[in-house]
Amino acid sequence: MGKDTAKRVGKFAIIGIILALFNFLVYTFLARVIMNTNELLWVDSIIAYILAAILAYFLHSNITWKERRPTKAGIVKFFLWNGITAILISPFFTWLFQQMTPLYQLGYNISSGINLPFDYNFIESTGVFVLTTCVTMILNYLFYDKLVFGESTAKKFDFSRLKDKKTIISILLYLLPIIFFIVAYFLITTSGEDNFQGAGNLRSGVPLNTVGDAIGAFEFNSRITDMYAWAVIDYYDYQFMFGIDTFFRLIDVLLAVAVFYFSTYIILGRKPKLIIKDALIFCATFVCFIVAPFGRPFYHEFSMVHNYVPLALVTLVFLIPYLRLITKNPIKNHQTLLNILMPLIGIYFGMAATITPLAFLATIIMYCIIKRKSLTRPPLWFFTGIIGTIIGFSICWLAGSGVNH
Repeated sequence: MGKDTAKRVGKFAIIGIILALFNFLVYTFLARVIMNTNELLWVDSIIAYILAAILAYFLHSNITWKERRPTKAGIVKFFLWNGITAILISPFFTWLFQQMTPLYQLGYNISSGINLPFDYNFIESTGVFVLTTCVTMILNYLFYDKLVFGESTAKKFDFSRLKDKKTIISILLYLLPIIFFIVAYFLITTSGEDNFQGAGNLRSGVPLNTVGDAIGAFEFNSRITDMYAWAVIDYYDYQFMFGIDTFFRLIDVLLAVAVFYFSTYIILGRKPKLIIKDALIFCATFVCFIVAPFGRPFYHEFSMVHNYVPLALVTLVFLIPYLRLITKNPIKNHQTLLNILMPLIGIYFGMAATITPLAFLATIIMYCIIKRKSLTRPPLWFFTGIIGTIIGFSICWLAGSGVNH
């Protein structure tokens, strides 16, 4: 190990201790005051890690690797890596080290023997935290040194530069909805309609029948979103548990964030960029939607989340090509892919949205009538998407018990 490397490792270790203390304070506050249970240590770990990661970038970029400039997209790699660590790596090692019950029992016996004021839960949560922190610190150093702060000849990153400051602010704004949904979906417990839909599930001991549940939902009201909701709820525990439950909760997070990404896409008329204006629109769209009464299905029960989040996402994705065509900004590439996908998305849209497809079809008809003199020949997907919507709508209302619903 060279002299410079040794100094860097020393700086990293010192800053790591500072970050660990900060992380530990947040983690302990959540575990002992806010949550007041060891059953949600995964959630506590995720929230604390995200906040510590934001502080870590400022400290490491200006102290540990001050002689280097972040590599291309280094800041993106940094937060992406920390996001993966917070969502997957850290919870995995937290779960792994939580299985070391004999170690914590030994610590508790020693603590009791010398009359220290620590109960078993405190010793367990502290032990899990220390072990997980040590492993993640080693992984972080290796990743940062090679892939984040890897350029030593270019001008170092300087937070005082306006461009860098705007980039960081933009990232933080984009992270807010993501953090909200991670916390919300990992805290939600199954209740009410969830338990009705998940009569046979992992926690009940009843054999899973995913296909049968989807068919039962179709016979109940014929909406494809109910078919999805009834099928996936079987894989949820009453409260968050590491395993298959984690996978599906992460899917919920991705779907919810995607809704606001495509909402921002529609508002801007293009893909959102890593600039403050786009990030503000993304964040403002999220805030306005969540505080409105119709935003409640996004965080109330999983039965609502699984119904309305996929519905909102599919609706937005389906409407984007039509909106761009109408606003004289048509999608020029991927026409073959659109020809294939639009009828399929249209079927899903028609089977999920109940009345909305009628509004869409009426709007298209009115638009064609108003613009009949100036309307140029639409692409093929324009018609196949409409046909798919009609097919899906017909299935929803004429099959199963959709007509009664």
